Amino acid sequence: MTFRVPTWLRRRATAIRNRWRWQARLEGDTIVAIRPEGDSYRMPLADLQAVIIETNDTGPFGDDCWWQLHRHASSVPDCVFPQGAVGSDAVVQALAGLPGFDHMAMLAAMGSTDNARFPVWTRPLAGRPGAS
Repeated sequence: MTFRVPTWLRRRATAIRNRWRWQARLEGDTIVAIRPEGDSYRMPLADLQAVIIETNDTGPFGDDCWWQLHRHASSVPDCVFPQGAVGSDAVVQALAGLPGFDHMAMLAAMGSTDNARFPVWTRPLAGRPGAS
């Protein structure tokens, strides 16, 4: 008798395994996120303009909470990593320590099971390039 693993279960197992292959860390004043494939994103904190948490309905088996770091006010993030990435605790702690970080929006994101976006930090106008 052979046992065949259903396709949906194999996909879920792969998603869980890949979650732990993402890495996020601080290197001085730069956030580095490394994908399972090995390519990386770098975001110097001095360039950071906005932080958004994006949630989706794939949990608890998929990566349902993503941190998005933006250099510009575009909708395309410049650096991303899932909440469960290896080393992400230190990065999240650094982001949560930014002046004006919206902890209530972060709590709302952590409790969300929907497809949603939660802006948790935007650089104050006085700190933006070109602002007077």
